[in-house]
Amino acid sequence: MGVKREKIKVFGMTCTSCQSRVERAVTKLTGVKNAMASFSTQSLTVEYDTNLCNLEKIRIAINVAGYSWYALL
Repeated sequence: MGVKREKIKVFGMTCTSCQSRVERAVTKLTGVKNAMASFSTQSLTVEYDTNLCNLEKIRIAINVAGYSWYALL
């Protein structure tokens, strides 16, 4: 399939440390090429290889980091 880009609504980020925590959690996943979170917009933009990663793995990483996934934007 290739590389896919998604923008995800993430709740619970209140500062730049939260933003960094979400980015680190997601970029640790195999297949994630890039992840940029924004606490001000409560969102995460992620690029990932669909052969190696999927949205469920990304959702779990966000939840394990202590934040809530809401929806795709």
